[in-house]
Amino acid sequence: MNSRENRLGAARDLLAFPEAAPAVEPAVNAPSTDLAPTLDTLLDEHRRLDARLRQLELQRSLTAAEQIEYGTLKKQKLLAKDRIVLLQAADRRA
Repeated sequence: MNSRENRLGAARDLLAFPEAAPAVEPAVNAPSTDLAPTLDTLLDEHRRLDARLRQLELQRSLTAAEQIEYGTLKKQKLLAKDRIVLLQAADRRA
């Protein structure tokens, strides 16, 4: 199995078991009966990641470090979006 397959497997594991994902911020994984602060935190994080990605996209070319940063930011943004969707779905069920 190559490193790409390892990363894809890890990403599938995070989607299947979101509680195994590393914490973005301590407040994200804190138990709470009110989902609004956690959801707001995730939405802010998603917006911040999107803004940085747009900055990088405006550049004519990216250094190797910026390419790595870009890939990492896209993964973080997707993970934040997945958590947002999970929280919204849980909020609708409650």
